[in-house]
Order: sequence, then structure tokens, then C-alpha cells
Amino acid sequence: MKDGAFAVQLIGSVPRAKYMRRVGVADPATLAAVEQALAQWLNLGTR
Repeated sequence: MKDGAFAVQLIGSVPRAKYMRRVGVADPATLAAVEQALAQWLNLGTR
């Protein structure tokens, strides 16, 4: 996977104790794009 990519098939909750360090921050536009892609992939419609 290239930098900034994520595996949708592996989405799940992660216990807070497993967090090691922050690797970056996504800007609001990027988060909106991810949210829209997830909603489409999960067949939830668009926002």
C-alpha cells in the first residue's frame, strides 16, 4: 500500500492500549473524502 492508503476490509475497533504513536493528522477535506468513500462502500448513500 502506498503512503496514506488504508485497508477498508480491515476496519475495526482497536483498544487504546495498542496505540503506539501518532503518525500524522488528516485535514478536514481528506477526512470528508474518506467518510464519503466509506459511506459509498458500505452502501449508506452519500452525504
